[in-house]
Amino acid sequence: MNENPGILWPAFHIMARNKRYLVWFYILNLVLSVLGAWALRGALSGVLDNSLYSQKLAHGFDVFVFLDLISRPELAGHAVARPHIYFTWMFIFFSVLFMPGVLDAYSSERRLSREDFWATCGRNLWRFIRLFVINLIIAGVVFAVSSGINGAIGKAADDSPNVKLPFYLQLIGGVIIFLIMTWIRAWFDVAQAHVVVHDESKVRNSIRLAARFVGRSTISLLACYVLIAVFAAVVFLAGLWVWVVLVPPAAVVRAFLVGQIILFLWLAARFWQRACAVAFCATRMSEARRDEIAPAPIVSQAIPPSPAAPEVGPAL
Repeated sequence: MNENPGILWPAFHIMARNKRYLVWFYILNLVLSVLGAWALRGALSGVLDNSLYSQKLAHGFDVFVFLDLISRPELAGHAVARPHIYFTWMFIFFSVLFMPGVLDAYSSERRLSREDFWATCGRNLWRFIRLFVINLIIAGVVFAVSSGINGAIGKAADDSPNVKLPFYLQLIGGVIIFLIMTWIRAWFDVAQAHVVVHDESKVRNSIRLAARFVGRSTISLLACYVLIAVFAAVVFLAGLWVWVVLVPPAAVVRAFLVGQIILFLWLAARFWQRACAVAFCATRMSEARRDEIAPAPIVSQAIPPSPAAPEVGPAL
């Protein structure tokens, strides 16, 4: 196990070899985003067509104007947000539906045929729905509890004479929460990969095995996920700087292109993490399982010769 190479760059090559799935997911995300924006446009047109709000939103984006706009009774804020919620859940459903085929292609050395892709998606749909629900429950509970503890620590530190202490404690707590949530994401990514690679029908077995093996390799696997997350954060900050500094407010097309580049690279970072889970499951996890179930070698032991019978002399 210690001689195994890292999984970060092999996972990147897996993602690059199957980049068509990344492109298709980006197109799916773009189509649903356009439909959501179209629905939002219909909800806002009744107010913006005859209001000065449109000037402050069309020639730039004023956050406070937008928040004031959606709080107006004419819009009923929930009606504005509803199209985005619908299409967000549609994207989540399509991700659950298509991801088994993507993971199967990641674990295969050959190009996955269209029939095999759809067969894998259909065979694992209910398994992935159960994994998604369990992941949502565990992640939600852990995040709520850890956030509550972090908030309580911050409030307890308010009475400290050190003014900066609450900030530092909140910062450290936020980093710890981020690492915990990233570990949970890696745990269930490996469980999903195990379901597909080993065709496991009982998802609880995949969850249990993934927790055990991810726990053994927490540092290496978590480091891969954190490095990819840092890459995504750098992409976001660089794209935001380009958007604010180099793109004029009236350049809608350039702003759209910068935003789409950021979203595409974000999606690529998530697919890179998925490839890390597949590489981990197909190499380290499978080898560890083979080592556990391998029969112990039989050591042959020499059978000592039986003592020679005493020589009997001739009878007198």
